[in-house]
Amino acid sequence: MTLSCVELRVSTLRLQIHPRLADESFVEQRVSTLREVLRVIGWSEGPIYIELKCETPDVEALCAAVSMEIRDSNLLPQIIVKSFRLGAIPMIRLLCPEAQTAVLFAPSIKNLVTRKKHIVTIAREMGADHLSLHYSLATSKLTALAAEAGMPVTIWTTDDPKWIKRCRKLGIHALITNDPAKLIKARISKRKIDTAEHVFPVVVL
Repeated sequence: MTLSCVELRVSTLRLQIHPRLADESFVEQRVSTLREVLRVIGWSEGPIYIELKCETPDVEALCAAVSMEIRDSNLLPQIIVKSFRLGAIPMIRLLCPEAQTAVLFAPSIKNLVTRKKHIVTIAREMGADHLSLHYSLATSKLTALAAEAGMPVTIWTTDDPKWIKRCRKLGIHALITNDPAKLIKARISKRKIDTAEHVFPVVVL
């Protein structure tokens, strides 16, 4: 069932939540708009990732709506719009040239390309500024190729504190996690970790 923005705004979130994460306080929560979310996280000093998810081949309407919301935002320099849909990247660049973009790559990309350098090539040809990789793809070779191309790498999604050290070693720009409190605690406990590192918020549209 497809709902309009207005319909979503008056609908409560009654979702099937994993028992470990179940919390009755979320049951009556309502869907926030992108504008509202950006206002809430306006304090953030780190990158803000907006993921475009679209089930139809035509992503133009979604790209146009997001571009309209972010083009005049004070947070625009921090915003990185990303998507698995390759066509969304050049569309965002056209509608909002100042926005940074990233191509999302899942592990299944290994079934489509034979060499890691092709991942960087695909992203560069789409005009992306960043790579957003599943953590299993973040090898030393691929991150080195991305660095040579001037493309910062973000990995998703890991809750393992061991990745903090690995990210430093690989020169990874940012790490996305479902458990920021756990990783922040691990970072603080390791005094050798650079205090400039952050666990960044993610906006998913």
